[in-house]
Formats: sequence, C-alpha cells, structure tokens
Amino acid sequence: MGQWHILHCDCNCFYASVEMQEHPELRGKSIAVCGDPEARHGIVLTASHPAKRMGVKTEMPIWEAKQHCRDLIIVPASYGKYQKYSGYVREVFNDYTRWMQCCFHWYQASPIPL
Repeated sequence: MGQWHILHCDCNCFYASVEMQEHPELRGKSIAVCGDPEARHGIVLTASHPAKRMGVKTEMPIWEAKQHCRDLIIVPASYGKYQKYSGYVREVFNDYTRWMQCCFHWYQASPIPL
C-alpha cells in the first residue's frame, strides 16, 4: 500500500482575503470583516494581516478593534461570496483527493495514496 499524506490548509483571514480579491483597493490595508452591530453581532469575524499586527483579533468587539487600529476599515460580511470562494478551494482539493474533512473555513484532505 502507498504512503498516505495529510494536507492541512489553514485559510487564515479567508473572509478578508476574499474581500481584498474582490476589492483590490483594500489590499495591504487594515481591514476587518465584521458581523452586523444592529443585529447585536458587532464582532470581528476575521481581519487582514496588517490589522492583526495592530492587535485586532477574531471575536473582538468592533469598538475594541478600532481602539487597537484607528485606521481599521470595517467591511460587512458577505456569506454568499465566501461560500462561492470556498467552493473554488474545494475544487482544487478535489483535483487531488476525494477524501476531505471540512471544519469551518479550513479543509483537511486525508488519506492520499501516492
């Protein structure tokens, strides 16, 4: 039997990466994709790497994130868009394996006989 390999793909900052792909003017900036404060979901869902370097963290309230990063650009979540892009990620993995375990927005491809 061939060797088995595990591919772990941590789609870090996935929502923020999608927003920067769709809106190139956001690239390289401190952005946070956030829930709806009006619906009492005013937290950071994900942040770009520049925002993270300033101390912005997932699940942080928006008001606190803005204290850490005064230039923070708040982007509302667009779940349909993220679903579309996660499908693209899945398509790439499907080129290599049928064995896939999904967890939130990162995927673990497991056993791949080579």
